[in-house]
Amino acid sequence: MNNALKLALRRGLIGLSVAATAMLALTSNAHAAPQKLEGIIALINDEVVLTSELDDAVTNIQAQFKQNGGQLPPISVLQQKVLERLVLVKLQLQRASQMGINISESQLNQALTNIAQRNNMSLADFAKALRKDGLSYLDFRNSVREELTVTQLRRRMVDSRIQVTEREIDDALATLSAQARADQSYRLQHILISSPEAASPELLETKRARALELIERLQNGEEFEQLAVAYSDGQNALEGGDLGWRKLTEVPSLFVDALNTLKVGEHTVEPIQSPSGFHLLRLAETRGNYDNRIQEVKARHILVQVNQVVSDSTARATLRTIQDRLDNGDSFADLAKEYSDDSGSKDKGGDLGWQDPTNFVDGFEDAVRTLPLNKISPPVRSQFGYHIIEVLERRERDATEELRRLEVRNDIANRKLQEETQLWQRRLLDEAYIEYRL
Repeated sequence: MNNALKLALRRGLIGLSVAATAMLALTSNAHAAPQKLEGIIALINDEVVLTSELDDAVTNIQAQFKQNGGQLPPISVLQQKVLERLVLVKLQLQRASQMGINISESQLNQALTNIAQRNNMSLADFAKALRKDGLSYLDFRNSVREELTVTQLRRRMVDSRIQVTEREIDDALATLSAQARADQSYRLQHILISSPEAASPELLETKRARALELIERLQNGEEFEQLAVAYSDGQNALEGGDLGWRKLTEVPSLFVDALNTLKVGEHTVEPIQSPSGFHLLRLAETRGNYDNRIQEVKARHILVQVNQVVSDSTARATLRTIQDRLDNGDSFADLAKEYSDDSGSKDKGGDLGWQDPTNFVDGFEDAVRTLPLNKISPPVRSQFGYHIIEVLERRERDATEELRRLEVRNDIANRKLQEETQLWQRRLLDEAYIEYRL
């Protein structure tokens, strides 16, 4: 597969996990290669992981490392980490099946269509592009179904329990203000030495000693990324422990104090203990926030829908009637009440209130950005039908506080989601019968 399509696939998938990604891309290699005697590499309750599944997933990870210029860990370490991810995916799929979670064909087709559209292709062209690069569209389709299933399971088991109160937002904003770091984001790297929730004191001490050993190796000049790949039990281990960019409110709460002591390039010198185990943290980069002044427009419109009942030609005839009456001096508001198919605005004379133009759909957004004030537009086509638009006012507004509260709310929710998901997955593993044969 060419690099552009590989990147597009990774960016286009709807939150596709690394574990699922590792399973989907190179399964066609097994079909092309000479058949080997199949073996079982792991047992998970009443299911198995086959040797071919692990081989294909490892091959894909190796290709990703090669493309990104990363240094691979020893093959035995790589196999073990990829196998653990495959086991976690199968466990989640098992639980989803037990709970009766199924992805319908229409849901799957819509997700695949969205992926294709984000790569500027039709679904048929996208399937052809996969086949051209030697990949199986059926395998890709099955992998997306699995990811949708796992996402729906997580929403039911974890997301529904995540709540953010106004008090939490106020406290977070107060902390940010006191630290004068509200407008910064951080790119973090992470190593987890995991332990069971009910671990004995002896096991905890063993795990802590392993974390201290890694800190010593870091202080002796070894790379954080390579140690993460080789030893971390975190979900991002094979990405060098990279957690990506996060606001301070999105950083797990147990990391915040440690983060406040770190400069760029530094790592923690003591393990951070949590119910999941012992954590090492490195601050890779920081960056400032963006300008929070936004442009808003106050506009009104008349919508004439095109659907199975109203054809395009019928809609255009209605539009000509509306435009003729506007030219003859009839009230825009009265015509909106009479003709508009937008139930949310018609009773208000088509008034949409003050809006950020980015809230509008394609076509409509371009029109409200460029239309002169108090000038009525020609018909504008959008996914909803045809619009006649008038922009009444424009203004610039400082939305810093509003956006900051929204961002803090989202950051806290994301942080809680990550913490709860990690604990839930750990319980899932602890409750399962797993036998590795690697």
